[in-house]
This record gives sequence, structure tokens and C-alpha cells, in this order.
Amino acid sequence: SWHKTSIAAFRLLLLTGCRSSEVCAFRWDGLNMDFGTIRLADSKTGAKTVHLGQAALEIVKRLPKVGAWMLPSKPDDQKPLNNFSLNNDWHKIQEALGLQDVRIHDLRHTFASWAVMGGQSLPVTGALLGHATPQTTNRYAHFASNPLREAANMVCGEIARAMGRGA
Repeated sequence: SWHKTSIAAFRLLLLTGCRSSEVCAFRWDGLNMDFGTIRLADSKTGAKTVHLGQAALEIVKRLPKVGAWMLPSKPDDQKPLNNFSLNNDWHKIQEALGLQDVRIHDLRHTFASWAVMGGQSLPVTGALLGHATPQTTNRYAHFASNPLREAANMVCGEIARAMGRGA
């Protein structure tokens, strides 16, 4: 069976859009519960502040506080979870759930896609992901919603709901 810490890491990857190396580097001394942030001293693009949504904060609140790392490699360990063990557990999950074509990094892409589809601007999405340049975020532009299509779906949906009620 896979490591419980890895499950928490996978959930945080999906809910924060962080890279796996960033989630493995989450430290308790970087957490600010008042602001719902985790400060990373270093990431692929330098120092970074990760903004945690409520669901991500709930996961963090349930993590046992053992040592400096939020996600230790073992329950009683003073070392952080690493990409090697995370990848091993990911392969076990892939096998168990039949997700052969889904990579760990796809959790980050999913977060970004949902942000853009949900109406977040590309600059805001890029800031959440910690992208160094706007060009990196532009790959998600094709998910940006068309306002006319959204309006048509809303009107159509309301009419269909009314028709379903016998109107």
C-alpha cells in the first residue's frame, strides 16, 4: 500500500498547482495560517508564496506535526518526502486505478486548467503557479471560456430546468 504522506502530497499538488518538489519542501515554519500561505525559500523560479485554498488548508491542519517538514518521508523521520518515493507511490496508484497516462505533473496542469476555465485571468493563474513569465501560462489560454458560449449555456440551462419543472 502507498504511504499516507504521499496521499496528502497528491491532494496538495492538485489543490495548489505546486510542483512535486515544492510540495515536498513544505515546512511548518513557512506556514502562515492567518494568511493561508506557505512561504518557500526556493523553487524552480526562486522564492515563492503558495496560496492555500480552504480545502488545502484543511489537509494541512490534519497533518501530524513531526519535525520541520509538513510531509516527512516516514512518520517519525526528520527528512522530507522526496520525489523518488512520491513517484513510487504514484506508480502504485496508477496501477490500482488504471491511470497509466496520468503523470504527477498533470495534477499541476489540472489546477491551472480549472483556474482558467473558472474565469481566472492568465496573470492570476500564472501567479498562483509561480510562473516566471506570462508565456509559460499562455499554454492554458485555450481553456479560457468564451463569454457568448457561457451566456448561451446559462440561458439554455435555465430554460431546460424550467421545462423540467413542467413550465
